[in-house]
Amino acid sequence: MASETLKQRLRGQYLHNDTAQAIINLYSKRQMGGAGWVFASFLTAIRIASSPNSTNLNGAVTTEPAPVGAAFAVATPFLAYGVGKIIHYSNGRLKTILTDYAAGKPLARSVRRKLKPRFFAQYQRVPVQAVPAPKAPTPAVAGQPVQKKSAQVESTIQAAPTPMLENAMPNIDVPALPVQQTPVQAVPELLTK
Repeated sequence: MASETLKQRLRGQYLHNDTAQAIINLYSKRQMGGAGWVFASFLTAIRIASSPNSTNLNGAVTTEPAPVGAAFAVATPFLAYGVGKIIHYSNGRLKTILTDYAAGKPLARSVRRKLKPRFFAQYQRVPVQAVPAPKAPTPAVAGQPVQKKSAQVESTIQAAPTPMLENAMPNIDVPALPVQQTPVQAVPELLTK
């Protein structure tokens, strides 16, 4: 697709490789962190530049414009840190690392050191296959025979759709549970209370 981003294409390409997925997660997190530093530095600079200096000297309030140079001086280190992160964790570098890793080259020590378990835990899609449940034996009440269902009732129960489960998990076939009809015996102690 033309509208896919580079990371979406790389996720699809390395779908079954958890290390490649973790590297993509690492680079995404670091790029977002760099963008956050850049954004915060701009907000800080704007805040400092827009707040005027007011002084109170013997009851007389004087207002001076804020020095723009001070705002620039305060925001520059944060801006540089954010831009440095964005450049260091660029998409080009990500693509190079993943192609080298797919070619069989080992990961650089610096990348291996940065891969933490939290990067492996994100975006894991595990396919689930339904396993039919074994039929449970019907319990018999002491001294009473168990009543059997008719074939018509059993086919109706098994053919009945389960709309909530079909909408929630379309790939799983849920077998209908058999309805057991057992006689209920009254317990005299419970009736008297």
